[in-house]
Amino acid sequence: MTSDELELQLLAWGRAYGERRGAEWDEDRSPTGDSPSARGLQFAPGTRENATRRLSSMSRGGFDRRALMHAFAAAGADGIAPLAPTWACDPVHFTETRQYHSAPPRYTPTFTAELEHVQSAWLALRRHDALPAECLRVQYQVRNLTRPEKAELVAETLSSSVGVKRFKDELSRARLWMLARLAP
Repeated sequence: MTSDELELQLLAWGRAYGERRGAEWDEDRSPTGDSPSARGLQFAPGTRENATRRLSSMSRGGFDRRALMHAFAAAGADGIAPLAPTWACDPVHFTETRQYHSAPPRYTPTFTAELEHVQSAWLALRRHDALPAECLRVQYQVRNLTRPEKAELVAETLSSSVGVKRFKDELSRARLWMLARLAP
């Protein structure tokens, strides 16, 4: 195993066993390509009067709601179907966002056998020496921190003094341990 392969496995291990997805992972667009705000605006553009007029004559499948109500009323007592009042109806049309209607969702395994192997190697390192294991965990599993902040987090976790230089040295020791442990 090369150091580049180890780095890729450690990054995948950090994504799988680390913090849950942060804001940088969130999609800012929907599957159809529009943000939720833009989809909402397409149904409510313009003034309040235009929106009120549009909602009062909501066209569902080519039928005006009021014309449909009058058609049911004209059918007689037996033909009247109970209609929901206007205030209880959903005024927003939907857009189908699924692209594959018959295919099941794809399964993306988070915890593969390789990642479990990396986790067991990290646990062995943790039993052997907690400081390099904690440095490795913080480096790959904690997001949005600078290296001095990561060193401070390790120092707080282990109640010891860890500076940036020591953090870097312990991290390289941990990588060497993992490389030797994961070598075939």
